[in-house]
Amino acid sequence: NHLVSFGWSPDLTEVVYAARPSSRLIDSPETELYRLAVGRRDSSGSITFSRQETATATRLTQGNGAELEPRFSPDGQWISYLAKGDGDPLVGPDRLHILPSGGGSPFVAAPGFEGYVRGYRWVYDNERIIVSAGEGVNQQLYSISRGARTAQALTRTDGVNSGFSVTPDGQTIAFVHEN
Repeated sequence: NHLVSFGWSPDLTEVVYAARPSSRLIDSPETELYRLAVGRRDSSGSITFSRQETATATRLTQGNGAELEPRFSPDGQWISYLAKGDGDPLVGPDRLHILPSGGGSPFVAAPGFEGYVRGYRWVYDNERIIVSAGEGVNQQLYSISRGARTAQALTRTDGVNSGFSVTPDGQTIAFVHEN
């Protein structure tokens, strides 16, 4: 498999990654998500990393488009990723998808949201995700609660808001604004 993107678990013992069957995008634009144990933590808190030649990854998604930018929630209970909402890997805006980290059915967060998601970060309450998304010629910041049907706008200015960072408590966001 050709690795496309990945994210670490909060305890640094697992990775979730997106991979496609070939390094040639023309061969297959579809990617799948996998979860891989890369180490274990002992009673002192030290991590012993395992040899990856013998590791086996668990597939989390199956044939539903191109999944990218997988990330664990801060508590490790959820995995989020970007993918086309209708399952076609080449058509439509990227939507934020969430699935239980142990496997299960993914769901689209805020399915009524029309923005083109460009980037996202979990807030440490494990319930909210801050996204940067384009609508028309503007790019704004939004908050999406894990089970919500819509997104809440955090910025409402003309221009592009990007390059954002969220404080650990989720109360303050710094971002770059271009007009």
